[in-house]
Amino acid sequence: MELPSTDTPAIDAELIRLNLGALGEDAAECLTFLTQTFTEDTPGILAQMRQGAEQRDAATLRINAHTLKSSSATLGAASLSELCRILEAKARAEDLSQTVELVDQVEAAYAAAKVALETFQW
Repeated sequence: MELPSTDTPAIDAELIRLNLGALGEDAAECLTFLTQTFTEDTPGILAQMRQGAEQRDAATLRINAHTLKSSSATLGAASLSELCRILEAKARAEDLSQTVELVDQVEAAYAAAKVALETFQW
């Protein structure tokens, strides 16, 4: 599985606009709400993901990777979503090799996405 390029922006502004643009004038408010929820919920998801990787618990890893994959995709964090997709697939296949390293990359991608989302201008 090929990892996303480190040159990819933390968030894709066009994807955000595509995902939320149909909301019209409510889009900016919705993005603020989604960003707040994302930044409040994700540290717990990451902690569970880390625990799953360290304890070699494929089910915990898969569920949390799936959850973060979906929410990050909605918010235009394509690299983060792709890393979670890879992690979810590895967990589903019960291939737990390199999962701790992948969680490290997920955490770094989340940190970058968080900053980008908090400074995003609609």
